[in-house]
Amino acid sequence: MMKPRVFLAVNSDLLLIGLRQVLENAGHIIAGEYSPEVDMANQIIEANPDVAILSWRHQGFEHHKIMRKVKRKISHVKFLLLLDQPEEFLEAVSCNADGYSVEKLSAGMFPLALAALSEYGAWIGPAIADFLLHRRAGGRALLAGSDLRPIATLTRKENEILQLMSEGMEILEIASKLSLSVETVRVHCKHINKKLNVKDRAQAVALALQGRL
Repeated sequence: MMKPRVFLAVNSDLLLIGLRQVLENAGHIIAGEYSPEVDMANQIIEANPDVAILSWRHQGFEHHKIMRKVKRKISHVKFLLLLDQPEEFLEAVSCNADGYSVEKLSAGMFPLALAALSEYGAWIGPAIADFLLHRRAGGRALLAGSDLRPIATLTRKENEILQLMSEGMEILEIASKLSLSVETVRVHCKHINKKLNVKDRAQAVALALQGRL
């Protein structure tokens, strides 16, 4: 199995050098590195990596817009967001990245994170998991959704539509991507709203982006 190709966009030269060395030593190919002279999303699209690693606190990054633009062109790319502190996850989760970790993750864990993203499509770093499960009041409920209506009540198609809405797609775009009629998508949206007990699509998306489903 080939190692995921990686694009790096981190806010520290030292971190960049360390990541480059660790990943290359593990057999990964660095598909590209961020240059401030060129649009970030376009750089990622041109590099066509399997995983893009971005710093959460990188000045000038609009993470949600970057991810949305990239995934419209090359949907297979997974985004790993690096945080300064585990507590930032509660804010960063709204970006809808595929993985979250802290920048101080031990070197040996980065290849593991990339493998998890490649094989399972998701990754939560151990420091963030520890914060959610043990340090933050109600953390277990946040992860398990025990006090909220579970997403399992939605059908497979409803889950798919809600995911696309959370990525910023409008009904017409969703209909085109899923080869459905606009009216069919609207009907699914009504069912989603009813099952999640929300008034409109915006509230349904807000629940998804807050990690409550």
